[in-house]
Amino acid sequence: AILEAGIDIPDLNTIIVDRADLFGLADLHQLRGRVGRSQRQGYALFIVPRRTTDDARKRLAAIRAYAELGAGYRLAVRDMEIRGVGNLLGTEQHGHVNSIGFMLYTKLLSEAVARLKGEEWFTEPVLEIEHGAYLPETYIGDSAERVSLYKRLLSVEEEREIDALHEELADRFGKMPSSALKILDIARVRALARKKKVSKVSYRKDSWFILAADRTLRGTGPFETLLDQLRRL
Repeated sequence: AILEAGIDIPDLNTIIVDRADLFGLADLHQLRGRVGRSQRQGYALFIVPRRTTDDARKRLAAIRAYAELGAGYRLAVRDMEIRGVGNLLGTEQHGHVNSIGFMLYTKLLSEAVARLKGEEWFTEPVLEIEHGAYLPETYIGDSAERVSLYKRLLSVEEEREIDALHEELADRFGKMPSSALKILDIARVRALARKKKVSKVSYRKDSWFILAADRTLRGTGPFETLLDQLRRL
């Protein structure tokens, strides 16, 4: 509570937090924000034991991944995904939010409200991609964790979020196998297609197809050429 009241010591540039695994995500974010408040470089050192709970590892991975200015909202969303939240429109302490992920839930809710109000709503792009992409059991053994990550990948809006997730996965589970890297590629395609209002993207055997609102594009080449084309739209 003292920290949230706004302690401001501009010359303070280092904070050391012992047993950071016992702190909540909001606490860690507040503590980190107490240093580097002037032109001096700030350092937040979080000390944790070798063995921590899975939720603690998720919190620490999130605080590490979302470090840029304005990351508070993303941290709040990630915190709700880790702890679980209830039904936004009812009294239940659990429900569809926890089943499909907070970001996807709010997206579906916004779409339903827009349709009821008669407003235009951009439908999700159709992806037909042969890329051998999945999270293997040998990489992430917990099936519930794999499902949770698939939900997060479905809801990302920006490429930088995928970069942050890449860092988190590498930190938590080690070097990513090819199939896991490919699923990040598909998440990039989905995020770019949403951003550019593309209705369909297809990729088969080094041939790609993009159906945009005002044009249709075709080409050949490795998967990266498809990503580059989407970025240029």
